[in-house]
Amino acid sequence: MDGTLIHEHTSETATMKAAVTEAYQAGKSFAKANLAGHNLTGLNLSGADFTGAFLTRTQLVECNLSNANFTNANLMQANIRAAKLDNANFTNANTLGINRS
Repeated sequence: MDGTLIHEHTSETATMKAAVTEAYQAGKSFAKANLAGHNLTGLNLSGADFTGAFLTRTQLVECNLSNANFTNANLMQANIRAAKLDNANFTNANTLGINRS
């Protein structure tokens, strides 16, 4: 959220979902990233670092978020229905209105 570029996806048909997948596979951190409102449905983001990330209204439906770190992240009204959350860390995360069902 400080404007730092974490990854540059170069495809002409780039989508946020493709860029996040590519960044994750390259081992990039999503700490303080602004992914608000994006549809990331079905991605494997296990072990990803979302410390302080802005994920308001983000679609994380059926994602693998096992061992992901959401410390101090903002997940207000995010949709995590059917997401795998084994050992995910939500310490001090804002989960107001999150959809788990």
